[in-house]
This record gives sequence, structure tokens and C-alpha cells, in this order.
Amino acid sequence: MTVESHELNVRVERLEKQNKSLKRLGAGLALGLGLLGLASAKMVCDTVTGERLVIHDSSGRTRVSVDAYTSDTPGLVFHNRDGRASARMGVNEQTGELVMNVYDARGKVKATWSLGNEAPKTQEAAPTKKADGPLTMAR
Repeated sequence: MTVESHELNVRVERLEKQNKSLKRLGAGLALGLGLLGLASAKMVCDTVTGERLVIHDSSGRTRVSVDAYTSDTPGLVFHNRDGRASARMGVNEQTGELVMNVYDARGKVKATWSLGNEAPKTQEAAPTKKADGPLTMAR
């Protein structure tokens, strides 16, 4: 083996060690960046607080909310695709009855169900339509 080929072998071995070190460094950086990306990923459920719970659909529109801001009693509100309330369930502050309102496209009450302490115990407790008003629970 000549001196020149020996020097080439030494240089190639040194380059291979440097290449191996660079590969390890690159893999470590890629792993670190991947873990950082996972740690900073946005969670699906991102709006939960102590006074209001809002559930959004995949487009970011509010679909369900539990809210205690509108009155002294909390309410559960279901929203349509346009963000308007389509149904609300809450407690009537005067009577203490559970009340559910269903709204039409204009936001007007379309139907109302009310359930008090004298809850019906039979299956005959279907909603009935009054001649001049909204639906109510039969008693």
C-alpha cells in the first residue's frame, strides 16, 4: 500500500465518522421537532371553563352550550348550523319546572314542554297541542 492510498483511507474513515455523527444529529433534531409539534398540537376540546361550556363542530361553529349567564338558572342550548338557538332547556325561575323550548327559523318559540314536580308516571304523557298556543306536556 502506498502512502497516498493510506492517506485516502484515513480521510475516508474520518469522513464516514463525520457523516455518522451528522446523521445522528439530524435524527435527534427531527425527533425533537416532532415531539415539539405533538406537544403544541391543538386539542379537540378547547373551550371548557367553570361558568360556561361551549361545544363547537369541526367548522368552529357553536353547536351546544351550557350557560349560566342569561339568568340565575343554567340552561342547555342546542344551536343549528347557522349558530341560532334551535332548542333550550332550563328551569323556570318562578315555578321551578323544567322547561324545554324549541325555536323556529326566526327565533320565535315554536313549542314548549314543561315538566314539574308532578311528573307523569305513565306513557300517556305525550305532548299535546293547545288550540291557541304551543305544545305542552299532558298531566
